[in-house]
Amino acid sequence: MRQNRDGEIVVIDLKPGEPLAGAQMLRAWRWATVLRWFVRTMAMVWLAKGFLNWAILLGVSTRLAQLAALPRRMQATLIFLSVVELIAAVGLWLGALWGGVLFLATCLVEALALALGVAANANRGLIGLIDCVLAVTYLFVLWRTDRERRGS
Repeated sequence: MRQNRDGEIVVIDLKPGEPLAGAQMLRAWRWATVLRWFVRTMAMVWLAKGFLNWAILLGVSTRLAQLAALPRRMQATLIFLSVVELIAAVGLWLGALWGGVLFLATCLVEALALALGVAANANRGLIGLIDCVLAVTYLFVLWRTDRERRGS
């Protein structure tokens, strides 16, 4: 069963294990599914980033950075991101709107920290570029999902 754009439920007659043909597969592909997979993937990435920041805070790996050796502004940025990235990861995994907002906020904070030189990362340009690409991709997929729901 599947719900079409008008809201009516349509029964799709497929035998168990029968693959979808090319045109049926394109019709079955929806932006809402893309959004769900994107935010779940980003939740895992943001969870890893949060744990990496906590590893620096707790001194697990001194190869990454030593908290005491960092300037105060970098310490504050690192502490903020270590907490907010984990909360954003949970929100993204749940598919909550606040998770997306926190995701975009952490992208913005990290990009600004990199631009202002208060980030604890050595790969400043690459991390900032990746954050910007991910934020724009999230907004694009969110926009396409909204258009699909509205039927445009």
